[in-house]
Amino acid sequence: MNSESISHGIQLALAPVFLLTAIAAMIGVITQRLARIIDRGRIVETTIEDGASKRLDTLREELVILRQRAKLVNISLGLFTGSAICVGITTAALFLGEVSRVNALPLVAATFIGSLALFILGLLLYLAEVRLSRHTFSFGRYLPPPPQ
Repeated sequence: MNSESISHGIQLALAPVFLLTAIAAMIGVITQRLARIIDRGRIVETTIEDGASKRLDTLREELVILRQRAKLVNISLGLFTGSAICVGITTAALFLGEVSRVNALPLVAATFIGSLALFILGLLLYLAEVRLSRHTFSFGRYLPPPPQ
């Protein structure tokens, strides 16, 4: 093992880390969405408990949607975390394969493809949550209809 092979191993191992940056960004986005869902859920529950609102049925429906959104976000967060773990394993296997005589290529291929698959699934669930969130929007209630 010489310094040149170690240097090359580090270069190889850093390539998947760019994917890790994208995963970290999505984890940040998803975490913020979860925080907003939780905050909104607390507000809706407090309003229901106070009993002052005349729209209890609407608020209960919103709670159902918020629960569904939270579930999608939690699963998505798990998928992104799994993707990050796979990138970490890929990076370690690439480095290990370069600086030793271990044939890490099958592990590298499996974990990198696994990472991409988990990332794509996480993105699809994120998209589903965004689409579901549109059901709680009521923008434009007081706007005139668009001209025909």
